[in-house]
Amino acid sequence: MEKINRKTQDELARLTSFPRLDPNPIIELNSSGRIIFFNPATEKALENMGMKKGNLPFFLPSDLHVILKDLKKDCESFFNREVEIKERIFKETIIVMPSLKTVRIYAHDITERERSGETLREGEARLKEAQRLAHVGSWDWDAITDTTRCSAEFYRVFNSDPQEPSSQNYRDHLKIYSLDSAQRLDAAVKRAMQTGEPYELDLEIAYPIGRTRWISARGEAKRDEDGRIIGLRGTAQDITERRQAYEARLENEARLRVALTPINMAVFNQDLKLCYTWFYQPQVGYTTEHVIGKTDFELFPPDAARQIVEIKRRVIEKGTGARGVIEITSEDRTEFHDFVVEPLLNPEGQVLGITGASLDITERRLREKELSSKSRALEELNTALKVLIDHYKNDQIELEERIVSNIRVRIVPYIEKLKGSGLNIGQSTLLEIIERNFDDISSPFLKLMSSEHFRLTPKEVEIVSLIKDGKATKEIAQILGIGKSTVDSYRDNIRGKLGIANKKINLRTYILSLKNA
Repeated sequence: MEKINRKTQDELARLTSFPRLDPNPIIELNSSGRIIFFNPATEKALENMGMKKGNLPFFLPSDLHVILKDLKKDCESFFNREVEIKERIFKETIIVMPSLKTVRIYAHDITERERSGETLREGEARLKEAQRLAHVGSWDWDAITDTTRCSAEFYRVFNSDPQEPSSQNYRDHLKIYSLDSAQRLDAAVKRAMQTGEPYELDLEIAYPIGRTRWISARGEAKRDEDGRIIGLRGTAQDITERRQAYEARLENEARLRVALTPINMAVFNQDLKLCYTWFYQPQVGYTTEHVIGKTDFELFPPDAARQIVEIKRRVIEKGTGARGVIEITSEDRTEFHDFVVEPLLNPEGQVLGITGASLDITERRLREKELSSKSRALEELNTALKVLIDHYKNDQIELEERIVSNIRVRIVPYIEKLKGSGLNIGQSTLLEIIERNFDDISSPFLKLMSSEHFRLTPKEVEIVSLIKDGKATKEIAQILGIGKSTVDSYRDNIRGKLGIANKKINLRTYILSLKNA
């Protein structure tokens, strides 16, 4: 009997040790709701939260009075709930035990699990939002079952319904692409499944109505524990706008090549560090591959590089365009380049870099230099010719002055003697004409009539002189020994050359007006 009692006591001790040794809080209430037991783990939990034994009721349910009614009704039950105590979260299992007239509460601290779950949910939400903003959808394909799990954004990228069977099937998925894109994707998928090689492709989605969209597809192999490939996973991103911009750039570059091929012009882009990021038709003997990533100091002689960089830095600092002609001197030749530089701006107006063009104007400068040299030579020749003409005019004036002087000194005195020598009327008339002609020779009027402006012949000049002196047609005919009709013909020619033909203007009056002018 004593052995039986001892065994029973040992069994009771063993059973009562379980609640005390349990690492989670356990609390027991009697039928009146008074706490009759709590294990050390309960006290430790309160201590960790900076609380004392008097705070044990925090573990009790708010509807305890309802639970105690069930206890009095001999109704066994249990239920679960979560309670937050001092920023810690506990999951409680509450057991109503009428046979023992007690209510037992088993509490488990699930704070870390809940926070991990919340962090996971937040991470998933952030991933979903990031995919939405970037238009990137993710997918996971099980090759064994030929089923695909996709993110919500994946379906938006492809404008498909996740409930449609074709949305989950690889073979049906291939049908949305153009023939070339479908073939390239299928080849990449097969290669990835065979070798594990990842892929990245730009694929064209072809719609029946002709609208086209572009997708950037990335994929990599999935393996089981033994390293065998069991499927693929990856992403799909809508790159339609980027592709359209790329194609537009290619088209613009093609037009640019056509426009620039006939002329020796380079076009370029540089970043804020003035490193070349794009270059078309480089000059000074370089190729595009040689220029990209380099600065002007790595490509041009120091003096020319300093001038070029000064222009470009001014554009970056001021945000406005600039232009300048740069002389580039190498060992074997000198070149001249006309630089035009403009800032590259983002939508907010911030300078991202520069774009510019450089036109080789070496031949033009050489032609300008040659033309300038010829112009100077021509100016010198004109100056010399002017000096010669001035000398000629001076010599002519000097000759005329000598002739006039000789007439007055050597001829006029003898004419005066002849006048007093008893000449008859005819001889006196002739002498008078001779004297008048000598006067005309030395007068500006005769020079005017003989000028190229009127183009009068010597005979016409002689008749003009007689008309000016008041001689009639008959008198002129007698003096010159020609017929009246001939004099009339001369008069008509003279009127035409003086510009008064068919005009009611007296010829002698007009000639006298020229003399006075």
